[in-house]
Amino acid sequence: MQRVAVLGLDGVDFQTFNLILRRYNTPNLQYLFSKSLIKGSIKCLPPITPPSWTSIFTGVPPEVHGIPDFLVVDSAHWRARAVTIRDIRYPRIWDIAKTSRNSLIVLVGVPLSYPPLIRRRDLLIVGDWTSLYSNTLRIPSIVKVNLKPIKYKSVVSQEYETFLKYSEEELENYLDIMEKIIHTHYVNLLITVIPHLDWILHKWPYSLINGVPDLKQIIETIDRISEVLLEEFDNIFLCSDHGVKPFRYVLNIVGILAKYRLLKFTGNIFINWYFSLNFPRIIYDISKFLISSTRIPIIKLMNKMHLKAEMHTLRGYVDKDSICATSSYPYWIYIRRRTYTPLVIRVLRKELNGLITIHKIKKISNIGDLLIEPKSREVCIKARYIPSYKTIIKFNTVDHSINGFYSFYSKNTNHSNVKKSDITTNVDLGIFLKSFIRVDKYLFKTFILKQRPLPRHLITKE
Repeated sequence: MQRVAVLGLDGVDFQTFNLILRRYNTPNLQYLFSKSLIKGSIKCLPPITPPSWTSIFTGVPPEVHGIPDFLVVDSAHWRARAVTIRDIRYPRIWDIAKTSRNSLIVLVGVPLSYPPLIRRRDLLIVGDWTSLYSNTLRIPSIVKVNLKPIKYKSVVSQEYETFLKYSEEELENYLDIMEKIIHTHYVNLLITVIPHLDWILHKWPYSLINGVPDLKQIIETIDRISEVLLEEFDNIFLCSDHGVKPFRYVLNIVGILAKYRLLKFTGNIFINWYFSLNFPRIIYDISKFLISSTRIPIIKLMNKMHLKAEMHTLRGYVDKDSICATSSYPYWIYIRRRTYTPLVIRVLRKELNGLITIHKIKKISNIGDLLIEPKSREVCIKARYIPSYKTIIKFNTVDHSINGFYSFYSKNTNHSNVKKSDITTNVDLGIFLKSFIRVDKYLFKTFILKQRPLPRHLITKE
């Protein structure tokens, strides 16, 4: 097995990455990017963190690996719940990689990696912000160094300066973990995903786009991480799972489904939407002018209310009497019965003719699944419901785009014949990444038998 490292920058597209290279002092990232054998944009559909990273690490689309969104809808009871690692039905590269004796596989901050589905003695896991466990730290017995766990904080309830300070400290912890492990052990495969830039782009988008000096230490720490990887690894993948960019128009998928009574709400949506998301923020801004003893408890209360409201929006739109259901990002539409699928397609094509591409997902189940892809780069599918039945809403926002990026650097000249045209999606990137590992057939069979069985036509031979 060749020594491979993956440096993932969550939410950074090709354009944003080029801005980072131009406006900050990043000599190692610039060298890594300029000396890459191939690089370019990739289409990540749906552009959501759990399914997109899982597609990169498995080399198969969401309908095969089982992570379509932040939510999974139970077909028997028509209920939604958050995805967990137990929903993954296809092995990731670290689940099936064959390593040499006394070598390690290291995962730092990788989504849906803890707890491991296959227990391996050579697998080290530090940090997983999607995990339900607070202390995501798994150290195998062969590792004798002391490691500090990564503690993730929600960006929702943080002020700008506080969150930047937290991000700087945690990225220093990222760097410290990698240096300790790499300098004391032989690492065959190292994967790290840095989510902090995605969180900053969501809440303070123009701070990164405009290249403000406040982010200097964060970017330089990421550059030092790439320096460590350049020193130790022969093959380095630099990639992202989606982009985050400003949009002027929003496709109101949820509003269209509600207009035709395909999706039902409970309660007054407008009041819930406005009050729960905006009122805490207004009180929070007013509290800044109060004296310190009064301001602190009010700020803590409003932060809790706002965080609760944000978590409420992630539950999606699922009602027991509805034909359709979606998560907070309505790229993936669940249909209660497959016989209703033509009806839903007709409605979406009538309202959004020429604006979207509808992908009908082939699965052996009673639920129908549709994947929505926007055709224009000027429009996005908004994460939250806007109380309107309009098809397109003029709404200045910053949200996920389907365009991620990748670059591949190698010290081995044997890979110079790789063509850029071979990698156009995150699934293609996953297939290319998987070609650098030796697959343990016993582990692959163990994984497939342990997880829920897949239909035969979806299982690829390893």
